[in-house]
Amino acid sequence: MPDWCVILHESNASIVIVRIPNSWRVKPRDASSIRKVLRGVIGKPLTVHVSPKWIELIVYGSSLEHARESLESRGYKVLEAYYASLSHDHKSEPLWVLARRYLAMMRGQRFWEAHSVGEELWHRAGVEGRLLAIIAGALAKAQEGFKGSALAILEKARRIAQDAGLEDLIDWACLRHAVGKVYDGVEVDPGKCAVSLIERTLSSGNP
Repeated sequence: MPDWCVILHESNASIVIVRIPNSWRVKPRDASSIRKVLRGVIGKPLTVHVSPKWIELIVYGSSLEHARESLESRGYKVLEAYYASLSHDHKSEPLWVLARRYLAMMRGQRFWEAHSVGEELWHRAGVEGRLLAIIAGALAKAQEGFKGSALAILEKARRIAQDAGLEDLIDWACLRHAVGKVYDGVEVDPGKCAVSLIERTLSSGNP
């Protein structure tokens, strides 16, 4: 279980995160098909993020036991399964710890989690943090198999950066390339596309 997540008691939890091996070498472009299959297995609404090594299921309205047992009864190996909240309490963490966590999640292809950490950076560091959250969100969208939507989100981020005078802190071509690679099922390190923005975030935010 990653150290970023907030563990909830079952009575309060509405989101279960499960990771299974990507044994079929599914690519994000095929995410809609695997999402239908896995939704049929679990019987609950879910979002699927596909990486080269694992498939992440964000399951809504399910218990942990139900999600795990549904998958294992059909022969799926569960790598991780835990309750998590959409909002995480990072307020007690120094800004540099959040930035390091964000980069680690980006390198680990855990873009949904990076987006969550980016939202706290947004609250703590303003528009710079907002841009980091949007960038991670775009990459998560690519993992879901929506390349067009991911590129549209990046364009939204570019306009926000332009209005804030931050456009030059981000390598947009690098990010667009990363979206394509993620969609094609290739591991990337998109954090390097926004190193200058992260440094600016650290200098502009509240410790």
